[in-house]
Amino acid sequence: MNKLIEIYTKFKLRLAIILLFPLFWFGIKAGWNNADSDFPNYYVSAQLLKNKILHKAYDVNFFNQEIQTYNSNASGLFVMYPPTTAILALPLTSFDLLMAKRIWMIISLCAAFGIIVLLQKILNIDKVDAANLILICGFNLYNDLMLGQVYVVMIFLILAGYFCMIKENYFNAGILWGVVAAIKFLPLFFIPFLLYQKYHKVTLGLILSFVLIHIFTFNCSGKMAYISFIEVFTNNYINGQVANEIATSIQYQSVEAFTNLAIQFHQWPIWLASLLKLAWKILWICLAIITCIKYIKSSHFLSISLASIILLLLLFENGSASYHLLFSLFALVIFINLKTESAFRISLLLTFAAMGFIPVLVQFLNDQNLILHFSRLWCLSLFAVLFFIGLLKQSNFTK
Repeated sequence: MNKLIEIYTKFKLRLAIILLFPLFWFGIKAGWNNADSDFPNYYVSAQLLKNKILHKAYDVNFFNQEIQTYNSNASGLFVMYPPTTAILALPLTSFDLLMAKRIWMIISLCAAFGIIVLLQKILNIDKVDAANLILICGFNLYNDLMLGQVYVVMIFLILAGYFCMIKENYFNAGILWGVVAAIKFLPLFFIPFLLYQKYHKVTLGLILSFVLIHIFTFNCSGKMAYISFIEVFTNNYINGQVANEIATSIQYQSVEAFTNLAIQFHQWPIWLASLLKLAWKILWICLAIITCIKYIKSSHFLSISLASIILLLLLFENGSASYHLLFSLFALVIFINLKTESAFRISLLLTFAAMGFIPVLVQFLNDQNLILHFSRLWCLSLFAVLFFIGLLKQSNFTK
């Protein structure tokens, strides 16, 4: 392990430079002249919100037809997004679709630079080390930029909120997390732990910004948008569906999709698939609970519990996407910041990098093996195992 550290220290600047090339090629260049994929979901929903007909975004056929009036090659879905998602691109609706996508990409790149600055401050590392941490996200980062997704901005806000917590600027931390929660519900799961640790200012800020953003959206969109969203959201999650369909695509990289495909193509009995899904959830919940209990009297309990919640939500998704794994950067930051054993830190870093690159390499094999098809899920699982076991193996930690 010491040899690996020596090699990295010697070549870390060269590594950063090398990693900038695929970032430019697969992320920036690939997405600069392309607005065919995810970004139209945000842009068109913003246009519908502006025209006070956002509720129609939850009609799949209407939404697709609306997208194609802006780009005939594009298609999309809004059914899994809360109405607040439409405000993301609202300031960009005066631009055409492609220009709006380019502006959003620039915003995302600024957020990526902001992440580097935050990593420097949180982990007390230099710029090159911080840059390498975000660059080894690999295709999880490239895909976010190329597709015009929002996760680079979301993880920037999550880390900014955590930095505010460190600086005891609790209300602002809550405000930042509340903004994320209004778009992606993830920080709402922080609330029980914040209340348990008596971080009332953080909780207040989180709830306040969350509610205010929804009030603004409700006033702009009307109640029909919320009624449509609640109906679609409930039906999908109760039935284990993604965007109104049974999860049977390998792009979702979830246990739900894995078991559905095993039933469909490998004749697994339904009882076996159900048992696997139940065992999967029990295993991870138990690991998270045991880890949190170990640190319950530690000053690190809150950060560990928040990182654990993020990992559980990633592992339990019905429809995962590569850019969702950017949220695992938070768990990596927490793990490194705890001064854990170097062997586990290096292993977790390598696994984190593997999540960003190995799934793409596996695609080139063009192998029909079901297990290989879900390499991204297994990489995430290995990362989570190392995170929990590394913390459980930690013999000395600050009380």
